[in-house]
Amino acid sequence: PSIDESGLDDEERYRFLGWTQDKNAVIAQSARKAKLVNVSSIQASVDTTFYAVFVKESVYDSATDDKYFEFIENVAVWDDFGESQYDAQGYGIRVKDGIKLSGKVTIPTYHNGIPIVSTDRESFVDQTGITHIFFFKETGKEPALRRIDALTFSGCTGLKHVEIPLSVRSIMDNAFTRCSSLVMNYIGGNVALIAQNAFNQALAAPTGQSAISNFTVGGCVKMMDTRAFSNNTALI
Repeated sequence: PSIDESGLDDEERYRFLGWTQDKNAVIAQSARKAKLVNVSSIQASVDTTFYAVFVKESVYDSATDDKYFEFIENVAVWDDFGESQYDAQGYGIRVKDGIKLSGKVTIPTYHNGIPIVSTDRESFVDQTGITHIFFFKETGKEPALRRIDALTFSGCTGLKHVEIPLSVRSIMDNAFTRCSSLVMNYIGGNVALIAQNAFNQALAAPTGQSAISNFTVGGCVKMMDTRAFSNNTALI
């Protein structure tokens, strides 16, 4: 059978999963519910209609990470919290010049088997179309990201949600400044440093609420600048 792609948005990326006799399965969100069939094994005595099943992919695909991101070699993360001088070594990561990301974005945590230990300075700056940030969880490996560097997500005004890996120790200056749609009320995990203006003008109240009434900082935090959460009208 041939694939009719006329109903797919050219600006989105889809992956072909297979064929089904369930017409509703052409809707990407229904792909997991579709009953796929091996059309080559069917001997039909009458005309039979099969439908192609597509699923919308994340902007990150493990096979094509070089398309969106570039990787900085030999990055060493300094950890000044009583541990070894160079706490982690590996790659840094940033968005390639000219690339505009949108929607839910998953950031790789390893490249060529080597851990990504830090975002690069200003690596995702002014990516206003991003709404969610996730970090890819490789099978059998824990994320090794130790630092969200200065100005990493600065100006990502559409960003609503971010999952900070447990491996992160430092959130640097202005890392999330002007992320004015970001909804969060807890920073925990193993974060030990929240630097100056890390969340400047960066927080929004949850849906249906006029302000953030409770904000919790985890017990691992050893250093937090007095201006880490400056100019946030949503905090009361």
